[in-house]
Amino acid sequence: MLHSPSPSSRGNILIVDDDDYIGTTLMRLLERNFDVAVTTRSKQARDWLLRGDRYDVILCDLLMPEVTGMDLHDQLATAAPDQAHRMIFLTGGSLNTSVRDFLDRVPNPRLEKPFELGSLMTLIKARLHQ
Repeated sequence: MLHSPSPSSRGNILIVDDDDYIGTTLMRLLERNFDVAVTTRSKQARDWLLRGDRYDVILCDLLMPEVTGMDLHDQLATAAPDQAHRMIFLTGGSLNTSVRDFLDRVPNPRLEKPFELGSLMTLIKARLHQ
């Protein structure tokens, strides 16, 4: 797991996905253009963000053990709303009722896995220019 929340003109991205392969792949694709931190543990991401680490974009899987992406968003919406706004959700297919309700409730962008790199880059660039 890498962690580098220092400010950067390149943009800081946090990847939160319990699938190590996805996190590592995204990191390798994005680190040429951005400073990237990645964790497979959403509780660790929550701890970083609640202690004050800030990212320009947070790519976050919705369904993870312990703390879901939905839980993380809801906690940040109260404690660090600027960071909750920076989240882009990554979904993995079948969505249960609670996930659908959550996605209907929050305005954050989302991408369904598998997604194209171009679509991800478009969303990241849009978040960086907000």
